[in-house]
Amino acid sequence: MIKYYFKKRISLIILVIAAFAVPGCFRYSVFHDSSSIIANVNGYNIGLGELEEKLVNIHRIKQMTNSEGKAGSIDIDKVIEELINERIIIQEAYSVELDEDPIFQAKTNNYIISRSVIKLRQEEVQDKIKVTEDDMYEYYKKYFEEIKVRQIVTKDRKKAEELLNLLRKGEDFVELEKSKSEWLNKEGGDLGFIKRGKMDQTFEDAAFALSEGEIS
Repeated sequence: MIKYYFKKRISLIILVIAAFAVPGCFRYSVFHDSSSIIANVNGYNIGLGELEEKLVNIHRIKQMTNSEGKAGSIDIDKVIEELINERIIIQEAYSVELDEDPIFQAKTNNYIISRSVIKLRQEEVQDKIKVTEDDMYEYYKKYFEEIKVRQIVTKDRKKAEELLNLLRKGEDFVELEKSKSEWLNKEGGDLGFIKRGKMDQTFEDAAFALSEGEIS
């Protein structure tokens, strides 16, 4: 007999989906209460903790097998069905006394040991990883920092220096851009928002070194 307790917990599951949607960011403690029951299989309660562990493993596998390193979507109903089927198989194995078979016992012990080793290694790695505020800032700068840029283009260095002096004296950037720039797109000299790694390295270094409203 199988009983479901899943629908009333749907608000918690949404948190899992949100966590998967954030690139490069995933937490192991997604659920507020891992002891909450989502299904009962012949007297055995399947808790949110089991579902969480299963989702984490699926998420990792999807990330590793995806060429872009993205996990994609996960069908939670299907995952719960898998947990239920696994529990039914385990119960059936016990009902035919498969647990008393020496080969079965050996394979079970090997599985438990391998899972324990994996868990210990994960905990060891997590303990060794120390992320500082500087590390987080550098990661942010590399992958998420954006700046809005306008440019005036000229091949003449002397002309560029003259334009820079005019701008520093208060001349309007957009007006000079329209009248003096040797290259304009449909937005004039407005390049919009740019990220690191998208432009010429020299231009990029100069642009990201500027403060808001500063010119160079």
